[in-house]
Amino acid sequence: MPGFRVILGLTAALAACTPGGPAPAARPDHHPPPVSQPAAPESIYHAQMSQYPTGEETVLRDRAAWEAAWAQLNNGMVAPPLPAVDFTTSSVVLVAIGPRSSGGYDVRVTNVRRDGPDTVVDYTVTEPGPGCMTAAVMTAPVDVVRVPRPDGVVRFARRTVRRPC
Repeated sequence: MPGFRVILGLTAALAACTPGGPAPAARPDHHPPPVSQPAAPESIYHAQMSQYPTGEETVLRDRAAWEAAWAQLNNGMVAPPLPAVDFTTSSVVLVAIGPRSSGGYDVRVTNVRRDGPDTVVDYTVTEPGPGCMTAAVMTAPVDVVRVPRPDGVVRFARRTVRRPC
């Protein structure tokens, strides 16, 4: 296949060209600085039908607050074991959207990021679109994640998405 070899050769030749001459050779002792990426939130509890009675955006910074929230999440139900959290290095973020009169709703913490001195918790609420068939059942979606212990102010940024039918 002569045409393939020509294209491959041209591609390699073009890749080697850089404005201002050839690229400098990489030094074996040089490593680029690490890119600081926010830690992804670690899901520790998610439910469509929690027992959480209200909408809530909160950061739980100690075991007593976590135990109280866990009891509320599982109010009147047999609760699974409390997920372990080392509150010296981590916190728990809980986002609940409160009771809904049908299925089709959800909430997910999607990102935890720094914004200057603040920490921002991004989350998405999903709602059924107009005319969607949903279960006729009470729901109370909640998402709970473990995050590195934030310093300072924590803000929440809600995004709402309507799911098309």
